[in-house]
Amino acid sequence: MTGQAAIDPGTFWKVLGERAIGMTLVTTTSSEGPIGFIGLSAAHVSASPPTLLVSLDHKTAARAPILERRHFAVHYLAREHQPLAELFADRQSDRAARFASPDWATLGTGAPVLKTALGVFDCAVTDVVEREHDGRLRPGRRLAHPWERRPADLLSRQVLGVIGYLA
Repeated sequence: MTGQAAIDPGTFWKVLGERAIGMTLVTTTSSEGPIGFIGLSAAHVSASPPTLLVSLDHKTAARAPILERRHFAVHYLAREHQPLAELFADRQSDRAARFASPDWATLGTGAPVLKTALGVFDCAVTDVVEREHDGRLRPGRRLAHPWERRPADLLSRQVLGVIGYLA
């Protein structure tokens, strides 16, 4: 950008954190069991074919398992999931405690899915796009949308990719 100072990452995330968004949780499996993170950069790309995008930083613990297992699930959380969201947002929390609830199951890909989420997309990775500064974009095909939920407010908060084709 000519004549303009580059925006620093802290300011970038602070400004993005001001928007109201539905909080998403992204989960997958690893050799050590289920793993997940709060995915604030989850978005739809297309309805035909159904496609999701989740951006992953190189420091995200679930990055390698998503690449290895070639699957992930994207969950839309309700207000009632605030404690669970805080558990996943805390990088020091016990990984097993995050998945201790009996509300976890699996669908076609084997990625863990939260049965009480407002919505869940079970995705298979189809493409990976490497970017020098912003991690990877991981495409995946949605294989299942399992549960219908009652209308509820989305859980959103101020906090600081996977592209997926959905079947």
